Amino acid sequence: MKRLAFLGPYGTFSEDAAKKYNEQNHYELVPMPTIYDVITSVDNGEIEEGIVPIENSIEGAVNATLDVLVRSKNIKITEEFDVNIVNNLIVKPGTALAEITDLYSFYQPIGQCMNYIRMNLPKTRIHGTNSTAEAAAFVSDYNEKNNIVAAIGTRNAAAIYNLEILAENINDYPDTVTRFVIIGHREQAQSGNDKTSIAFVTHADRPGGLYEILGVFSKRSINLTKIESRPSKESLGQYIFFLDMEGHKSDVIVGEALSEVQKIVVSLKILGSYPIKK
Repeated sequence: MKRLAFLGPYGTFSEDAAKKYNEQNHYELVPMPTIYDVITSVDNGEIEEGIVPIENSIEGAVNATLDVLVRSKNIKITEEFDVNIVNNLIVKPGTALAEITDLYSFYQPIGQCMNYIRMNLPKTRIHGTNSTAEAAAFVSDYNEKNNIVAAIGTRNAAAIYNLEILAENINDYPDTVTRFVIIGHREQAQSGNDKTSIAFVTHADRPGGLYEILGVFSKRSINLTKIESRPSKESLGQYIFFLDMEGHKSDVIVGEALSEVQKIVVSLKILGSYPIKK
């Protein structure tokens, strides 16, 4: 049986997404401690495929995913789908809201609930964790009497770690959605309704470099659906640009555009061509 790596431990939103994906597939689900471990385990062939969050409707790009994905050697994005996110405030049974001194979670859910935190937990210290389930496990095991801890996480995490949902659906915006992608080594054939994701670095000494690249797609009427930038981590002021476009890399006009971009950038990485989510 093929294996699908996800951000663990059990009880994360990534596990929820993996289970949703597995409704029509047959994978053994394998939890990993970090997003880095999910991607590298697939990249080095230890696990066949993985699922990672890549973008949230409130907090934007999941930087932990982009930073590792762009430095992978053999990874391809093969599918995408959306998952509705419901964040809950979870505590040990009997904990009152006013008692909470410290709040733990992955940075994305914290950002998705900042209005709730400011209004209801204004003096609470906030701590980041590798995942929402790691935060829940920490709360479950915490025995210090000086502090009262809570986590933001899933209903499933509350059940797994014998915690109580003190406040349900504390999202600042009700329709919070996270886009997940399946990663692996297989190339997806053209479906007729595809998206291609790329990453590239422009020449720092080439004025209008990004404008020139965008023009390559514009003159061919290729619709761009997203563009993001991340520091290259190599020198101050150098950025890696992430771009999604409609079309498959094997489409003639997309292939022509990518060939032209290749000639005017420092580096270009095709992250994958895959069907647009339904």
